[in-house]
Amino acid sequence: METFGCFVCRTPEARVSRGRSGAFTVECPICGWYEIDLRLASVLGALEDRSLVPYLSAHLSQNAAADSPAILTMSNWEDPSARTHRNSRTTKG
Repeated sequence: METFGCFVCRTPEARVSRGRSGAFTVECPICGWYEIDLRLASVLGALEDRSLVPYLSAHLSQNAAADSPAILTMSNWEDPSARTHRNSRTTKG
């Protein structure tokens, strides 16, 4: 695997690999393990309004901790499940 950084929280320590389906698999020390499609990875990289990103990070982290990693796509990344984490903390130690 190569290190590129997390598409969600932009932590440079995340490890990213490309799967057979064209999606990326990400192992992030903050967001946990998740998959993200190529199109959404590009969108998040250019996103100016990142107000939902901390909540998305918390959602991913909790899914990964429950051994149920998320698969992010253009159709689900702004899902209300991410919004429910507005009071969640994303730091791991």
